[in-house]
Amino acid sequence: SYNKLDVDQKQWVIGDRLSKLAGKYYGSSKYWWVIAYFNQKPTEAHFKIGDTVYIPTSLEAALKLFKGR
Repeated sequence: SYNKLDVDQKQWVIGDRLSKLAGKYYGSSKYWWVIAYFNQKPTEAHFKIGDTVYIPTSLEAALKLFKGR
């Protein structure tokens, strides 16, 4: 379940993009959807300045969890 994943937290700030966060944390912007899915916000438009963004630290663990859904 979600609470078994280790996560980093960051504040959503002006200029943030899901693809940029995915590139920073996972080495590839193509995993932007992992962060979106985990936060239950399907697009960047759903984030507001100051929102806490939860980023699973292990891409592999997150993908395994999502695959089981």
